[in-house]
Amino acid sequence: MPFATPPFGTTQLSMEDNHRHNEKLEKMIA
Repeated sequence: MPFATPPFGTTQLSMEDNHRHNEKLEKMIA
């Protein structure tokens, strides 16, 4: 699963929001 791909599509997210979402996923897995 690529972290760069949000589950609800990039068109609904700004790059900043997408970055925060990715950080959340990484902290959950770490």
